[in-house]
Amino acid sequence: MKVRFLLFFLIGAAGAGTDQIAAQQYDPPGNDKEFERQYQERIKKDRLYGIYIPKNLDDALAQLDKLTSPESKLKFKAIPEDSVIAVMHNRLGQWMIVNWSFYEGSRLSHYLPRRYGRFFDSGLSPAPPRQTGSD
Repeated sequence: MKVRFLLFFLIGAAGAGTDQIAAQQYDPPGNDKEFERQYQERIKKDRLYGIYIPKNLDDALAQLDKLTSPESKLKFKAIPEDSVIAVMHNRLGQWMIVNWSFYEGSRLSHYLPRRYGRFFDSGLSPAPPRQTGSD
């Protein structure tokens, strides 16, 4: 299981198709109730802002494989094993956080901690604190 989880973060190479997909635009809710309402809507959708959101780990790996060019895969394989996490965290990891809506909520960000436990502590930056008004 650890190998699959590591592969989830490292399967793509730098960029992983970022030139093809625009970063999502997100308008944060004004309070906790609105955040929860939006979150519950978002986790049921297979697309957010026109971007396909994988449903589980296998689907995420398949999507990363589709998005990664053969040239990028070769570059990834050339990265020394002891530095691959440091190299990929600020590239692929951040791409996934933004495009797969990990902070705002998506079906993948909802699925992962329920299936594998809390995942933001495993290589991704911690979720930023939510700025909300009073309910």
